[in-house]
Parts: sequence; C-alpha cells; structure tokens
Amino acid sequence: MIDRLPSLGVEDLRTLAINAENLALTGTPEKRALAHALLPAIHLEVSGRLNSGFGALSPKEEAGRTSRLV
Repeated sequence: MIDRLPSLGVEDLRTLAINAENLALTGTPEKRALAHALLPAIHLEVSGRLNSGFGALSPKEEAGRTSRLV
C-alpha cells in the first residue's frame, strides 16, 4: 500500500488517512499495527507534495490540470 501513495489523489489520501486514524484507535491489534505503520507514510506523502509546490495533488492530477488563465 505504501508504494501506491504517490499515485493516489487528494481525496483518496484524505480517506485513507481518516480510515487509518480510525483503525489506529479502534481496530484489532493487527489492524492497529498496520495503521500505525501506514500513517507516517501518508503524512510524509502529503507534506512532500505541499513542500514541492504541487499542492496536495498527485503527479497524475497535476498533469491533468488546465490553466484558468487561458
């Protein structure tokens, strides 16, 4: 799952983060462990996008954007 994070869109990342946070609090011990392992990678992906100037869009979403200045 972690290797797929760069290809996920904004809403998919948001949903994944919410689900992982919920599982980290209320899941079975196995699901809690997986959620705790996934959350830092999700946060890193989002912060990397924000710091790179892409905003929170995936590279695929960024490539599909059209200029509003035209």
